[in-house]
Amino acid sequence: MDTQESFAPQPKGTRQVPTGTVSAALAVALGNQVRLIASGADCRVEFGKDNTVTATKPSADGATAGSALLKAGSVEVFSVPLNTAFIAYATDANSGTLELTPGIGL
Repeated sequence: MDTQESFAPQPKGTRQVPTGTVSAALAVALGNQVRLIASGADCRVEFGKDNTVTATKPSADGATAGSALLKAGSVEVFSVPLNTAFIAYATDANSGTLELTPGIGL
């Protein structure tokens, strides 16, 4: 029998990040996860230590790596990296939104 806990969201912890490239503070503790829901457009996300973190697309020639891709309509759960307090988000089409829900259990 599987004893894995399911994802348990923090009460009233969901935030919506507006369109464009932004950084938003994560209300999460070390060892927690964050569920990301991308809607409207593909987007990129990057975790960082401060509000200077940016999310970028990889270069067309492959010389520069990019941030993690979330396809429009996808739901992903990430473990929050050590020393992380911020997440940057950038849409590939300058539209769409990203919803963040911190929690624990996966």
